[in-house]
Amino acid sequence: MEKITISKDFKGKIFFTSDTHWRHGNIIKYCDRPFVNVQEMDHALIQNWNKVVSKDDIVFHLGDFAFADKSKWRQIANSLNGTKYLVQGNHDRTDDIPTECFEMIRDMLQIAIYDEELEGYSTFIMSHYPLATWAGISRSICNLHGHIHSTPDLNGTGFDIVIAKNAPWNQYDVGVDRNNFTPVSYEDLKTIFTKRMLYGNKSIKGSRKSD
Repeated sequence: MEKITISKDFKGKIFFTSDTHWRHGNIIKYCDRPFVNVQEMDHALIQNWNKVVSKDDIVFHLGDFAFADKSKWRQIANSLNGTKYLVQGNHDRTDDIPTECFEMIRDMLQIAIYDEELEGYSTFIMSHYPLATWAGISRSICNLHGHIHSTPDLNGTGFDIVIAKNAPWNQYDVGVDRNNFTPVSYEDLKTIFTKRMLYGNKSIKGSRKSD
């Protein structure tokens, strides 16, 4: 698995998202999205992205980017702020992806982000599908994923209300359906995982080095 380290010299913000499904009209019905048509959905997702992401930021998209040909992919990707990495989803056909629009395209990625507050690195394993288990699951290494189109947190715990009993505290769906159709920042994730650790009687730790 490819490993990326974001050092303390990086001054931008880091975001995560998944399952935008640009140009996919049926996803509105399948996931009960609050849009009249695909044009409204596409516009809202681009607007929401660019409201929080600047040109100096990094965004990791964890799959199911668009239902479209390469020219439409390119048009959408070029309208989005930030440096983009793609973890390929089950609907992302390799022939449709304009590779020049992404810094890297992989099936899975591992990222270590230096956190001054923790005085160490926060490590995430990124996949399209939620993992059953992963190296470092007991050492506060988190799995970020998409695919399942989970529902928003309505109970204040940081857990999806449907899968709360089964979800590990250090696994999170960054998909747009879960997160107000907006990319999730690293700072947002720290808050979410703090809630989850409190709910699950866990404690927060930063690893001293990326692994």
